[in-house]
Order: sequence, then C-alpha cells, then structure tokens
Amino acid sequence: LGAAVAAASVEAVPDGASVERIAWVPAFQEEERFTEFCALTDPAGNLESNSSSGHKEYQDRLRAIALRQEGKEKGEIATLLDRSTKFVERWWRKDAHEVPKPAGVHEYLKVEFWRDIEIIRGFGAGLGIYDEVLRNNEWVQPMANGQNFKSGGSFLKYDKEGRMRPQGNQVAKDGLLPGLMPNLDKLTQKLMSEQDIDDRVLKRPGLLWYPDGMSSAIPHRHECWTALMSFGAPRILTIDDHPVLLRDGDLIVFGTQRHGVPRMRDEGGSFDGYGGRISAVFFFMPHGQQAKGAEPWRAIYDGGGSAPSRKAQAMLQDAALGSRAAVAGLASGAKAAEVRHLVELGFAEAEAAAALKAAGFDFGRAADLLLGGCGPALLSVANEDSLSSAAGVGVHKIREQASQLYARLEQLQQRRRQHSAQAGASASASSGDAVPAAEDDASLALRLQREEEGLGACVGCDLYAAGAGADEDWEEMAILQQLQELESVQDTAGGGEALRKQFEQYEEMLEAEEAEEWDGRGDLMVREWRRARLQIEQQDPCTVYALGCGLLREQQLFELFSLHSIRVVYDLRANAETAPSKHLLPEALKVACKARGLVYRHIALGREGAYGILKHLREDEGRNALAELVWYARRKHAVFLGAQENWREDHRLAIASRLREAGHKVMHVLTDGSLEEHPADIQLPDFLSGEEQRLRLLEKQRQAG
Repeated sequence: LGAAVAAASVEAVPDGASVERIAWVPAFQEEERFTEFCALTDPAGNLESNSSSGHKEYQDRLRAIALRQEGKEKGEIATLLDRSTKFVERWWRKDAHEVPKPAGVHEYLKVEFWRDIEIIRGFGAGLGIYDEVLRNNEWVQPMANGQNFKSGGSFLKYDKEGRMRPQGNQVAKDGLLPGLMPNLDKLTQKLMSEQDIDDRVLKRPGLLWYPDGMSSAIPHRHECWTALMSFGAPRILTIDDHPVLLRDGDLIVFGTQRHGVPRMRDEGGSFDGYGGRISAVFFFMPHGQQAKGAEPWRAIYDGGGSAPSRKAQAMLQDAALGSRAAVAGLASGAKAAEVRHLVELGFAEAEAAAALKAAGFDFGRAADLLLGGCGPALLSVANEDSLSSAAGVGVHKIREQASQLYARLEQLQQRRRQHSAQAGASASASSGDAVPAAEDDASLALRLQREEEGLGACVGCDLYAAGAGADEDWEEMAILQQLQELESVQDTAGGGEALRKQFEQYEEMLEAEEAEEWDGRGDLMVREWRRARLQIEQQDPCTVYALGCGLLREQQLFELFSLHSIRVVYDLRANAETAPSKHLLPEALKVACKARGLVYRHIALGREGAYGILKHLREDEGRNALAELVWYARRKHAVFLGAQENWREDHRLAIASRLREAGHKVMHVLTDGSLEEHPADIQLPDFLSGEEQRLRLLEKQRQAG
C-alpha cells in the first residue's frame, strides 16, 4: 500500500486531469502534511499493508509456511515474498504455532483475521447516498475511547476535569435500518453478495458521519474484517499511516490494519468549510470463522420433536395475508408509490404489495420482511377470507412459543446463577474468612492463584465451566435470536400491545444482564448502554473496603489485604506518584499485586486539575470509577486506597460517603486489622467542602502570575 500511495503521488498525471492538493493533520500531531491526489492515479485493487516492520516480518514467516503447504518450492517462495532463500529455509517447515511474534505484534490480535487491503473505486458512486443517509437518520455524538494494545481493552478519554471527551464524528442512532434508504439498501445487497459477507459481527451495520474537515477518528484497529463504503466529499482514510483518499462511492475492505480519519482541508480552504462524508461500516468474520460464528443462529428445535421451530416465513403463512388477486389490486391502487419503491429495491411487484399489506402499510417494516427473505412466504397464501382467524391462531402460537422460550431462558440463567454461587462458596470455603498474617508471599500467591482458577471447587462446577456452560451460552444466544424473529412476526400478525410490552420488558431485562458481562479489560463503562444501567445507584448493594496507605510497609499492606481476603485493589489517590515510599508508587503496587494474583488499577480521583474530590466525583470519570469498583465488590472483596492513614483526614471520607449515599456499605480497614463501618450521617469537613473553591482560586492566581 505504501508503495502504491507513493507511486500515485509522483506518477505523471495525464493532461487535463484534475489534481487535488490536500492538507491533513495526522493523529496526535499539530503540523499539517500536504499530499496530492488524482482520481486517475488513485491506488486500487489488492494491496499489502502492515502496521509495523514486526507485522511484516511475522506475516512473511507465516506466508512462507502457507506457500510451502500449497506446493511451492523454496526459490518460488523467496521470490513471492521478496525475501532471501535463507529466510524461507528458516521458517517454511515450521508449524504456525511455533513461529514467535516479533516486537510490535500484539498478543490479542488473531492472525486468522489478517488480510490484504482491497480498494474498489466507484462501487456506489453517483447514487446520492450521502444526502439520502443524512436526512433519514438521527445522529448522536458518542464518547471518545482508545485501546490498550497489550490487553486489547478499550478506555474512555477524559478532559482534565474528568468529563468524557466527545468523539470526532457522529453515529446513526439505530445503525443501518433497511427500508429507509433504498439506494443504500440495494448497494448493501450488492456488497454482501460480491464480498460474500455472511457472518456479520454487529446486528446492524454502522453509519458514521463526518460533518466537516474538523471531524476525525483516531487510529484504531478491530479484531475482525471491515468493509467500508464512503459517500459524500472525498476523505482521507489512513491505513497503517498511509493516506488513501476515498471518493464518493468507493469501497475498501481490510483486516486488522490500523486505520483512522484525520482532520483535513483543501489547500487554501478551512477545516470547518470542508464537505461532509458518511461511512457505512460492516464488521464481519473471515470464512474460517463463519462455521463457529453462525452456530447461535441455527433454528431451535421445539420440545422433544425433531423438526425445527417455524421461522418467520411459516408464521406469515399462518397469518393468511390475502389472495393473489387482492395483492395485485393493491399494487395498482392507492399504495402504488410504496410498491414502486420496494420494486426499486429489487423485489417483484407482487411480493412488494404483499409485504406492504402484511406490515400494515408500514414501508420500513415491509422492507424488513422482504430483506429478511419472507417474500415467497407472503405470496404462498391465497385465501384472504381466512386472514382474521389465521392471524388469531398465529398470534396465539407466537405467544405460546414465546412463553416456552422465556421459560427455557429462565432455566439457563438460573443454572448460571447457581453455578456462580457454588463457585463463590467453594472459593470462600477454601480460603476461609481470614488468613493468618504470618502467611509468606509465596504461599499467599499460590492460594490466591488457586482461588482465581477455581481449584478446590466442586467437580460439577468445573465440568459446567468447561463444557455445559459454553453449550448453554450458544443455546441462550439462539433463543434470543428466535425471540427477535417472533417479535417481528407478531408485529405483522397484529399481536397487540400486550405482547409488544412483553417483548419490551424482557428485552430490557436482557440488556441489563448483558451490561453486567465484562471481562475486566479496559473500562467497564466504555459503552453507553453500560453507563445507562450500571451507575452505583443502580447496582445491587454490596460491601466495599477502604484503606489508607499512610506509612505502611509493603508487608503490612499485603497482610491487611490477606486478612480481609482482598482480591481487587482500586488505588484512588490523587497524588500517588508522590508517595513517601517506593513500594507505594502505582507502578510498584501494580507489579506487587500482579505477583500475588490481585487486580490493581490506579485512577487519580480528586486531582488538582479536576478541582478536588467532590467535584471529581460528580464528573464522568469519578462516577465511572466508582461504578467499576462496585461492580468488582459485588463479586470479590474489593478495596479502594487513600493517601492518609486516618480516613477522616483523607479523600476516602468523601468517596465512602458517596458510596454510602448510593446504598453500599463501606468498611474502613484500620492499621491494626480491625474494621470500622462508615457512618451514614457524617458531615464533610471544611478541607473537603471548600477544596474546589481553593483550587480554582489557586489556578487564577497562577494564571495571573
């Protein structure tokens, strides 16, 4: 890709061809770069791209192995890779799992997701899709986040006062909804067919809007493949730091390459005066993942029978949507315009008319039915006289099947809760309520590791985690998909408000349960739907421990952790980098906690730039940090650290009061190992209540010199 971009910028441009000189600003930099582009020399086709020399080295090692397996000789492979025969000889007979990853190749990136870049120019040019998409969607501003390349976790980005930073672009609230944008719908069908996209990662493709040249997206990567269609003004997409200008209707497909959208403008123009651009983004899995990824979406089997449960097509047949003659009359009547729009999407006139009638003449819902493959089923019913009775039977069966699915879901979730309770009880039984202070570090580390791995838990629980639990996860995902289909069908069959509310209530419950699922990487609250459901007031009451570092020696600190079975440490000291002892510095504590199997995280709450602890706790960063702490405390013994030994003279007082106000219990760990419960009616002292005012005054004095 780099060579193609360089060649395009220096290649002789034909006489009369237009050349665009564009200024753009790479991420995290202020200095502009200028690059010339010409539509006649834009790079296209299949191009190799690597995020670093390490990625290039690793990919060539794996390619040498793959080419040998395809029957290529050593010399041929060396030529194809542009490498020496000595390089090929070193790697080509190894197994892929034996090949070490060079520096810069992150462990969490799966090699099966790597692929070259494909650029298809003019894939959907000249269709007016930018305007069509812009006017048919509600646009929202997401919050900015970045990725930790060691763990793969995502982290929110805050300003100095602890407020979340808005992202540089806007997103369509509901994603790409079929039926609202006919031109994009047709192009999407073409994309899915020509690129053979079967196993989508997201339920709906994403739509991103860059209103002007100031809008941007910082470089990032995904653990899947991406197909991106660009509409509107030409816009630079950086791929592994190489600028590729995507024009209206261009398509680019890539793997795990690092990519972003920089700020840009025309030479002589302004950033905010540059035209807008919309991206339609499809995340999907490579073919090798599709068999596994498609597993949850297979048909569910009813009861003990062998036939799959009826899908939307069969249910729509039961609804008896009308005779073919009536459908044909509709196609030429008052709804002829809607029928014509559906025909423009590529469907037969009779199917379009039948879908409109099935959807209560709702154009969007009719398009959903047709895009879901229900057209043949809609036409298969010829007797309109049976509509009302068949619809009633259909609704009854939908309700009956939904109830069965709900019951099975409840069984699966109850088993999961029982398994979690058994695992927790086993861990508690193996560790006891308290651990002698004399336990040495090696024994402590071994015990904590055994607890973390669940050793000592019942054999049944281990078997559940290893096998049955995974199988039930697949079944639960399949049930959720079936419920979504039933919801769509009940809409067309006239299921009524009661059934609709039943679906909505259960959907809310499932979303709340899904919000609880977190693997501990990055920030818990990085997703908006978690921020809406996991504030400390919304989580179940729990007990949180608090401890002041003071002048504690390392051994004393970890003895106190061990005494109270602490497994999670949230260091909330505002100025931890100025700790009186080296072992109390955040980096030292992180290493020491990891060696003992403890979770450790440092978040500087109450720092000067955020104007103190009370102000910081009201902002996004403070609320999100406490939400994470409570999330952990509901599962394991968790402690938050303060600077001073006496909690009444420390920021811990404000944090504990905030947690207590939200319904949680806070136990202060004293230096002798005893516990003191945080009182409910304590008054905040002046050093806390007046901290914001003092820090703002100090800031003004510094600015005034």
